[in-house]
Amino acid sequence: MKIIYSHFTFTGILVLTMFGCSQNGDVQSNQLPNILMVVADDLGKELGCYGDPNAVTPSLDDFAYRYTKFNNAYVTTASCSPSRSSILTGLYPHQNGQIGLSHRGFSMFEEFLSIPTALKNQGYMTGVIGKIHVKPLEAFRFDYMYGGFDYPYNGGMNPFHSEVVEKITEDWQLINEKPKFTRMVRLVADSAASFIDRSNGKPFFLMVNFLDPHAPFFQQVAGLPEHPMHGDSINQLAFTGWEEKEHMQTLAAYYNGATRVDRGFELLIEMLKKKNLYENTMIIFLGDHGAPLPRAKLTNFEAGVAIPLMIKYPSQKRPAVYEQFVSTIDFLPTILELTGNPVPDYLPGLSLLHISDSANTWRDKIFTEFDWHTRDIFFSRRTIRQGHYKLIANPAAKYYAEFTRQENENLRFM
Repeated sequence: MKIIYSHFTFTGILVLTMFGCSQNGDVQSNQLPNILMVVADDLGKELGCYGDPNAVTPSLDDFAYRYTKFNNAYVTTASCSPSRSSILTGLYPHQNGQIGLSHRGFSMFEEFLSIPTALKNQGYMTGVIGKIHVKPLEAFRFDYMYGGFDYPYNGGMNPFHSEVVEKITEDWQLINEKPKFTRMVRLVADSAASFIDRSNGKPFFLMVNFLDPHAPFFQQVAGLPEHPMHGDSINQLAFTGWEEKEHMQTLAAYYNGATRVDRGFELLIEMLKKKNLYENTMIIFLGDHGAPLPRAKLTNFEAGVAIPLMIKYPSQKRPAVYEQFVSTIDFLPTILELTGNPVPDYLPGLSLLHISDSANTWRDKIFTEFDWHTRDIFFSRRTIRQGHYKLIANPAAKYYAEFTRQENENLRFM
């Protein structure tokens, strides 16, 4: 695999972190890095930094330019709960058992090692804003949980913001209603700041889960984006197969959701800088799978499983772009190694700290899968991609016609 450009080796980052030297040789405090993981719900590679001409994502584009961008990053599956189970445990869904949505009755087999649990055991303050969407919840040792629908907080399980705000719907109707909390990106940044203040100087792991651009789509929520794009001004996405103009407002609303995420990400960065925590914080930004549009979410096509992934390592000074295949199963071994923890032999992923090692042979193929979403959307698939070739195996293909109607009817609102 070809590396476009790289001036910063990740094994060097590990040494810098563990032994307290900066890129320029300056002595730094020997402290564990903070970790901020930001996940956008149903966001594919429709960002400016990935060449999308419609996207208005200046903060994410700048972040990608300054730090590390992966051009071939993949989730394990294009369904929310199974994908998030891999992000957190470093295992494929068929390994940990989370093969469908957690709020539709699916769960992991047991309490596997997870990022928050491993870091909590090391003395980190751990938090999550928005949905976890993986069961059993006991597998994830979070000290702080806010704004999600799948865990109790302050006596209730209410993901809605308490006040009514103005929202503009997909078809440009102005409505007033309570929004889901993690669409309120200003409040998400405030909640993240509150969590960090509670850490009292301890290293922290915080997972922020924005709901955008998950359907139902909104052109604007609480005034964001300030200048929403209109369907008449954008180009069609080729993978959808759409040609009719009637779909363009849907597409515009998807992009406007991505712009809201961009603003939310910018606010988180500003908050870290104000608290003088930015330099020593590892920041990971990704989508949990592709867009809730045809031939993307719930599929094994590229638009479903290929995601945006950008990482800033502690004290990283120089940008890098990598073409190698990377997977969300790589997060757990990477974080374990970065923080000086042993990496279990059973994990199938690779530590991203070694992606640029000259003597290293990185993976030359990537695997993805799909089983269930809801209990009425089952379509088992196994996929391998190597180079420019991709094979999708469909062991349940002969039954596909029975599921086509349900999948088409339910796709956009899952």
